[in-house]
Amino acid sequence: ASTRVKMQGMRATVVVAGTATGTSHGFTHRLVYLQGGKIPAPYRIGTLTGTAVGTLTHTTPDVSVLIRNQPMTANQRGSMPTNCVAISEPFYDRLFVGTANRLIWTLPGSPDAFPNTSDLAISHKGDTVRRLLTWPNNLTIVNRDSVYELTGNLFEGRSADYLLQRTAAKRGSYGYKSCIKTDYGVLLVSQDGFFLYQPGAGQDQPIEWANTRLRPMWMGVGASDPAALDGNRVPAINIGRLDRAVAAYNEGRIHIGLPTGANEDCSVLVVLDMVQQRCWYYTFPWLFSSIFWDRQDNRMFVGGVDGTIYRIETGLNDVLANGTATSIPYNIRSR
Repeated sequence: ASTRVKMQGMRATVVVAGTATGTSHGFTHRLVYLQGGKIPAPYRIGTLTGTAVGTLTHTTPDVSVLIRNQPMTANQRGSMPTNCVAISEPFYDRLFVGTANRLIWTLPGSPDAFPNTSDLAISHKGDTVRRLLTWPNNLTIVNRDSVYELTGNLFEGRSADYLLQRTAAKRGSYGYKSCIKTDYGVLLVSQDGFFLYQPGAGQDQPIEWANTRLRPMWMGVGASDPAALDGNRVPAINIGRLDRAVAAYNEGRIHIGLPTGANEDCSVLVVLDMVQQRCWYYTFPWLFSSIFWDRQDNRMFVGGVDGTIYRIETGLNDVLANGTATSIPYNIRSR
């Protein structure tokens, strides 16, 4: 390092020596930072292009440097993990990201800044994060086999006061896209039925009236399994692809897309009427991988795996992708 010189009430000329370049370096700019005086941390005061010797004359007052607000980026992730599966809505001005069984988050108001120290293990390896849901007093973390809640106000530095707790929920959610907020709690689609988790209460409750009526769906796809022996009153779920389940909620009804039989993607849409405690399902001639409720215009859409967007629960006829209208066949079976 060069000799340190105390400079007070002065202007400075900074000379930066030339730097080697090539395939192993490859940079094109050098940033010059200043710390001291009224500047408590390194702030950028100028940029030198190229790699040759350059001279930067600094004449900007400290207050102006602070107003420009270009602090040095330090101790932050240079790249994001490749297996990010969930991102939250803003929670205390931060974005939280789930990756495998870990949680990382940004600095307040800086969605592109992830400190290296903002990294927290969630559950054990294999119990991967499925969904991150924000509530007024906590961040609910739904894993494959468990549910956690994160509370606190500060999440960085020595003053951090956050607390991570595992709840008393007996299960998590196998579906990434099926874990949604509803007026009745957080929907959990598990290997043994549909459940609702109550944030803050720390418990999950089965949707018993629906699970009872749809029980054969979870009991195997074979010819000698209950769904087939029951006359295929309800289709059997492909449990191995339950992670591809999707869901949406609108006005007291939960719509759940499920892969059935040998299908890898959703082919059946189960509707749970939470007000009347009734349930029914639709079978579509195409596979879909997403569902969305347009709150503004009260419309329900599903996204086909072929890239087509379908509007459902509208009109008396189905309109196919080629524009042809066809009547809707109904098959009513009761227990």
